[in-house]
Amino acid sequence: SHQQGEWNVGFYLDYARRPLELGAPLGTRRTGVIDDTVIMNVFGSYGFTNWFEAGARVPVVFWNNWQGLNTVTVGNLTRAAAGNQFTMGDVAIDMKFRLLDTEHVGLAVVPFVSFPTGKSTVFDGNGYVSGGGKLALDFDFLERVKLGLNMGGVYKENVTIRGEIGRA
Repeated sequence: SHQQGEWNVGFYLDYARRPLELGAPLGTRRTGVIDDTVIMNVFGSYGFTNWFEAGARVPVVFWNNWQGLNTVTVGNLTRAAAGNQFTMGDVAIDMKFRLLDTEHVGLAVVPFVSFPTGKSTVFDGNGYVSGGGKLALDFDFLERVKLGLNMGGVYKENVTIRGEIGRA
């Protein structure tokens, strides 16, 4: 947990294999939309009080193996041709409200808002302001062994790919 006046900076890496694909009934893969993606999330936050902190998160997309389907639209946006991208994703502002902070257990609510700084034409960004939140639970078993569990959701508009509607 952060204390008042304390800064926190860092990064973490995300890799996803086939995070977005078209499927047939019974889970059979028809074709990939994005086959691989590697994202480094750079973040920084500041503790305004002992129970509230706010910060920013900037995703840097190192690899986005976009397959390119010419009939992909989100609202009035048309997706680009296939290729590998090195871009920035949607920048997000995070807030953290700590509800519980004991010696071994922490609980916080983390609402966030993301801004359309990423390329929506290759699914590196939404193309609109979006938001969501998560519940963060952490356990401190030993002085240097911690376990964190996060669950939440994000609001996104429907995406139509080859006449099929879903969320991406």
